[in-house]
Amino acid sequence: MLDTRSVLVGFSGGGDSAALLHILKGYTDKRGIRLLAVHINHMIRGAEADSDEEFCRLFCESFGIEFCSVREDIPKRAKSEKKGLEECARDFRYGVFEEICQREGISKIATAHNADDNLETVLFNLARGCGVSGIGGIQPVRDKIIRPLIEVTKDQILDYCEKMGVPFIYDSTNGDTDYTRNYIRHNILPHMKHLNPRVSEGVVTTSKAARDSVEAISRSIEMGVWDINTAPEAVRVRMIGEKYAKAGGKEGALEACHYRAVSELMAKKAEGSSVSLPCRIRARISKGELVFEDDLREKTKKLEGRYPLCLGVTVIEELDAAVEIIPKDEKSKISENVYKLTMKAIICFDTIDDIVGLYVRPRQNGDRYRLGGMTKSVKKLLWEKRLSAEEKMNYPVVCDSEGIVFLPGFEIRDGEKYRKKAEGTEYTVNVYFQKIV
Repeated sequence: MLDTRSVLVGFSGGGDSAALLHILKGYTDKRGIRLLAVHINHMIRGAEADSDEEFCRLFCESFGIEFCSVREDIPKRAKSEKKGLEECARDFRYGVFEEICQREGISKIATAHNADDNLETVLFNLARGCGVSGIGGIQPVRDKIIRPLIEVTKDQILDYCEKMGVPFIYDSTNGDTDYTRNYIRHNILPHMKHLNPRVSEGVVTTSKAARDSVEAISRSIEMGVWDINTAPEAVRVRMIGEKYAKAGGKEGALEACHYRAVSELMAKKAEGSSVSLPCRIRARISKGELVFEDDLREKTKKLEGRYPLCLGVTVIEELDAAVEIIPKDEKSKISENVYKLTMKAIICFDTIDDIVGLYVRPRQNGDRYRLGGMTKSVKKLLWEKRLSAEEKMNYPVVCDSEGIVFLPGFEIRDGEKYRKKAEGTEYTVNVYFQKIV
């Protein structure tokens, strides 16, 4: 865990983090490892939170430990981000740790999670429905995060603090059973420890076995042993989880109901069918394959009204798009690194004034236009392009006074007006998008 030259410790001032900091102080001093304690004042408990911050500062001064603190109004932030207090505080805390590590060149983040915390996590995962990875509980090492006390019980930690004279504080919110973990800690764990006083150590062993199983499955997946459609359920669940994580999903966010929904989606293989998942990610069947993508139903603004086009660049913010109309031989002013080019067409006008009549609008029911000698349904054209319902909803249609001129990705409508004429001026119409392909 500590094959490093520097380590950051998340220090709340409670018994767990105080013990961890005290242990690491002796360990790092002997090995020349930089030790930095970071305290986050969440400003949830007013003067009590300020008192905790001061305690942590004095603790570090007395033991000669480098210290810094960060203050953030988590209740206000949680309301703004529409998150629960626990989730918001955790996300902010780890974000600060990562930011300090990058700024200070620190390679490890140590947290004081212990065997009782692991037991609570496993119980919570079981209650909401989980796979083998959920039974694996809290990982001792994940990326740069290390948890040196993960196999040590709370009682052992408190015993250490008493014997070594390590001071610590008590967080009054730890007794509030409105918080899920506190409910498990105060109402469920006592009964389990009545059955087996060493239940925390027992679950540590179970979690390790579960993590070993998950690791073995992951190795077999990396070796290409399995096909997601025919793999055993335990393997398929892991493959779904890994695809979800690569798409930006949060670890532990998927529950049994989500895995079941994705498995049913795969079994039916209905083209374009999809299910919404946590973290605004959508699993969808595209060309017979399972893909994970941004849930545009959550993220995309709906295109409404008309957007007149003009010579030069017209930006349509609702689509993260830009339409550029320039003389044929003129170089585009839009960087293709910013927008993905989805359609380029040469439109020939008799006069420049004709361009002013062009506009973009959203697709409408019954939209049709003549293309390649046939009148085509816009709905069918987009279906053939295998677009999702969200992409279809915001797909732009370029029109003039006579109707639809073209759709990005398709040819211009049939008609004399847009054929090359000797006296006409040729203009290139470029349509660029970040989201729609």
